[in-house]
Amino acid sequence: MCPSDPPPPAPTPLTALDWFYQLINGPDVLPELRNVLLKLFSLYGVWSLEKHTSTLVKGGYIVGSEPIQLIEDAILHLCSNLKDEAVALVDAIAPTDFILNSPIGHSDGQVYKRLYNSMLQTPNVFSRTENWETFVNSANPQSKL
Repeated sequence: MCPSDPPPPAPTPLTALDWFYQLINGPDVLPELRNVLLKLFSLYGVWSLEKHTSTLVKGGYIVGSEPIQLIEDAILHLCSNLKDEAVALVDAIAPTDFILNSPIGHSDGQVYKRLYNSMLQTPNVFSRTENWETFVNSANPQSKL
């Protein structure tokens, strides 16, 4: 490729979906991950449709509000199903502890130590709030009798 040639086009959502589908159905994918990845595949597909609904409406491919509502409902349904699979998704993607940036998500097993250190790094964690006197004065209310 010479410097004057245009860069290759980025993959379209359809191409990405095709590649992802072929990968999911490949022999290297564990059966227990295949179901979760198919849900993720479906979510990306309907999300891509939702992202381009205005173009689809202008082109006459979507008529009325019912298809748009179906797409939105499908996204919410898939997100609801995928939240239970969050651990499996993280395992499938396998990001490093640094990328996860979670005090309880590290693989070293030191949950409490990391949670405590994370709390200590929060600014003003041990200082009083500006309205602390309101809470102290309201703790012993005077009777109105």
